[in-house]
Amino acid sequence: MPDLIAPMMATLAPLPPDDPDFAFEYKWDGVRTIAFFDRGRCRLQTRNLLDTTR
Repeated sequence: MPDLIAPMMATLAPLPPDDPDFAFEYKWDGVRTIAFFDRGRCRLQTRNLLDTTR
């Protein structure tokens, strides 16, 4: 598995036009993680490199 994948940080911006070619995500408060999957194993990591896998 890769040691690190840098997450794309959420940024405030005006809503995009109502167009099916646009995809966007609302910024919800909480913990964001990146999930690594490799050969049936999963690891969760925060942007601060903390392992949150349980």
